[in-house]
Amino acid sequence: MNEKLTIEQEKLVTDNMKLVYYHVNKLQVNPFVINNKDDLVSEGMKGLIKAARTFDPTKCKFATYSTRCILNEIFMFMRKNNKRGPNMSLSMVIGTEDGSELTLGDTELLADNSMREQIEHDEVTCIKQQMLEAFLSKCRPREREVIDLLGKGKKQAEVAMQLGLSQSYVSRIFQKFKDKFGKYRKRNEDFYAA
Repeated sequence: MNEKLTIEQEKLVTDNMKLVYYHVNKLQVNPFVINNKDDLVSEGMKGLIKAARTFDPTKCKFATYSTRCILNEIFMFMRKNNKRGPNMSLSMVIGTEDGSELTLGDTELLADNSMREQIEHDEVTCIKQQMLEAFLSKCRPREREVIDLLGKGKKQAEVAMQLGLSQSYVSRIFQKFKDKFGKYRKRNEDFYAA
């Protein structure tokens, strides 16, 4: 991962550094965040650089993709360090509001689940698509052709007829693709962090 960034990648990083600070500042304020702010920013910057290296502009917006990469690095750092500290519960009281207790689960960060879930879904879809594209680029042309047609909703028999293959051969290609892609995903899920 010590390879040098291209000029375009460097520009993506320098133009989007504020995103890292934004996400670190949006974290729930607690002693860990206060005491480790510089480390959290460093981890976020690693995520931003990783996003710049792997970004494909045909798949999604850079801000969407880099947000997921930044947060993944920050959260991995927090999880790694959380093993040493106490567990936090959503019912943990973090203050009072209008005389009633305010819990971690009541915070704005967790309150708007539908919007957060939609953003996470879009980001995960984008990351999975980029992972699939990276994997497909390493496949043989015949495999890519079969997978592309199947991905467009064609049945195996239709693909076989269009490409002049037997349906059982198309089925074997698809099954091998699924197996290989599953292994590829497991090996690379930390990198893509889906």
